[in-house]
Amino acid sequence: MTTLAPPLKSTLPVPVWPISHRYSVDEYFQMKELGIIPFEQRTELIRGLIIDIMPGGDRQAPHRFSIAEYDRMGELGLIPEKTELIRGEVIDKMPQGDNHSLSVDLLTRLLIGLIPPPTCVRCQSPVLMAHSMPEPDFSISTPTSSRGGKRPTAADVYVLIEVSDSTLAGDRSKLKLYAENNIPEYWIVNLPDDCVEVYTRPVAAEQRYDSRIEFRRGQIVPIAIAGLAPVSVAVDSILP
Repeated sequence: MTTLAPPLKSTLPVPVWPISHRYSVDEYFQMKELGIIPFEQRTELIRGLIIDIMPGGDRQAPHRFSIAEYDRMGELGLIPEKTELIRGEVIDKMPQGDNHSLSVDLLTRLLIGLIPPPTCVRCQSPVLMAHSMPEPDFSISTPTSSRGGKRPTAADVYVLIEVSDSTLAGDRSKLKLYAENNIPEYWIVNLPDDCVEVYTRPVAAEQRYDSRIEFRRGQIVPIAIAGLAPVSVAVDSILP
């Protein structure tokens, strides 16, 4: 009887967010030809990553794009839809697992019922910030009409919400970005730990929030938006 050898364990690292987007050689040269990457700027493509060669040649740094460049790349099909711009870097968004998708569905129905128009509830849509354009799972912002139909900026946002499973570390890393941009309130629906983390009172100069409250099953999370009657969300209603 033949004995089968045990399967080899993969030595490849398990992807952990954030994952920098990788480009093909053709995409890289298209960006050079179109001026998205300035022709005079010294860059290299290393294993799919675009690297800036710093003066002197002995230092390298990831190439960073402006919001206008990122928008143009999307229009030309040079990046997939499931990306976001974080401090100038194009980041791949992680696929949604079953629990993540279910929590997003629960929140969608709940928030649309709780937050009356014209206050805007957006799902997985971009928010403009300095050198960044994250796409949180939810944003609650000023009415679309008050922005002339344009995408909300950080100044338009009341609350940002991320549903986190494998992206928990990455969503927590966004705390600095959101505090720096004075996002008043940030929720992390923490699926691994079965709770909701709510961060308020941003200290922009220190890139941090002054308050963190953890809500567990059986508890209620309040939402207070200027000009609206206070509403609340039961933790059990948004955790799978």
